Amino acid sequence: MGELFKSLALVPRGVRYKLLVAFCLMSLIPLLICVYLTTNYIFPHLQSLSQVSLVILVTIGVALLGLKLAKEIVDPIARIALQARGIVNGQVHQVTVDERQDEIGDLSRSLDEMTRRIRENMEELKDYGEKTKEINLEVNKKVMALSNLLQVGNLISNGGKLQEVLQHVVEKVSQIQEGTKTFLLLFEDSSKKLAVRASYDVHSEELLNGRFELGDGILGSCVLERRGFTADNKQSSPRKEITELMQQWGVTNATVIPIILRSAAIGLLAIGNRQPNFQFNEGDQEIYRIFARQVSIAIENDRLTKKTEELEIKDELTDLFNKGFIEQRLEEEIKRAAYAQRPCAFVLFDVDGFKEAVLPQGVLAAEGVLKKIARILSQEITEIDKAARYGDDAFALLLPEKNKKEAMALAERIRKRIEESRLLGTEGKNGVTISAGVSENPLDGATGRELAKKAEEILQYAKDHGKNQVIGMIPAGTRT
Repeated sequence: MGELFKSLALVPRGVRYKLLVAFCLMSLIPLLICVYLTTNYIFPHLQSLSQVSLVILVTIGVALLGLKLAKEIVDPIARIALQARGIVNGQVHQVTVDERQDEIGDLSRSLDEMTRRIRENMEELKDYGEKTKEINLEVNKKVMALSNLLQVGNLISNGGKLQEVLQHVVEKVSQIQEGTKTFLLLFEDSSKKLAVRASYDVHSEELLNGRFELGDGILGSCVLERRGFTADNKQSSPRKEITELMQQWGVTNATVIPIILRSAAIGLLAIGNRQPNFQFNEGDQEIYRIFARQVSIAIENDRLTKKTEELEIKDELTDLFNKGFIEQRLEEEIKRAAYAQRPCAFVLFDVDGFKEAVLPQGVLAAEGVLKKIARILSQEITEIDKAARYGDDAFALLLPEKNKKEAMALAERIRKRIEESRLLGTEGKNGVTISAGVSENPLDGATGRELAKKAEEILQYAKDHGKNQVIGMIPAGTRT
């Protein structure tokens, strides 16, 4: 029953419904009074049904005219109310302005102005949201770039291998922008040409396996001229050679950063993608330049490390290996030779009369003699042989795969070259000679130390018995 009364109540109804009900209620009594007065006092002679009906119809017509006027007032208000409700629900683009010149028109125009401002505020908020989103993406990009830079820096500072660092760089660069294809072009020490040393998501065999001359093509020219290039949505028509490279690379946007080391370009860091309407901003370029500088630092560190290692195992004056290195390698080669049942020989040289004949000529002359002997040794040995400065005026040869006979032949050839070179003079005056002692495993020792000790004993015998000779063994019965 409660639901029935609730459905019949006027409270939940709209303005139009309430207006109709109110009109009916208000028109009923005036209508009855009008009929009563008309039939009893104004037109008492109207007694027929048709005459009464005519009066009633005229009265109803007047009432309907009043209803129409009331409706013209209420309908715009109801429409404005619906539009206000729509605004609350977010329908700010569906407001219709009522141009009538009264309070209702003022209300409609005010609602339209309010709606316009709401739309402007919403558009502003939307733009702000888009800008905030872009800023957040840029901040995230910068944070990721900084994190990646720190990772690369840690890898370099911890002594990571150069190739590992280079591959790490291209991977971290590619993570900054989605869909990035990166490669790193550097000089090869062996071929003296430019080649791709590391890449990420690059599949062109021609590019990955190619070798580029300095100044040849767009890549070689960029290195030669120490410049990069950028081709993206800002450049409507890049140069033909750049377009060909990008097609080969598989990208539609590209930027290339030169890698500078000691004021010289040694390579390129190339970054590309296939995103539509894309532009590399200055922030992107600066990040890539920092990565390029890290590559330069990694290469410089690698060179310094190798130089340090060479200094640790090389003699600074002669550029031959030092005594510590040759002794270590001798132990390794003896083990390998014993395992493979292959020969390995060791030769010790000593300059005859170095202190008596060479040093009196002066320090520079003495150093010159040692350098020339070292040069002769380097020229006579093979790639698997090792030559070392074993002392002030002593040299050594480690000869894998050579027996004593072969080692003695090599040592004799070296002795003759030094004797004939007249390192301190001409016509036989102030000539420099050397003596040599040769040992071989396992005949003269089963370890590197035993082999070296035996070669020293044989060398001493050679110097004590005439000098300027190569000896392979001490005669039986001879004291050492």
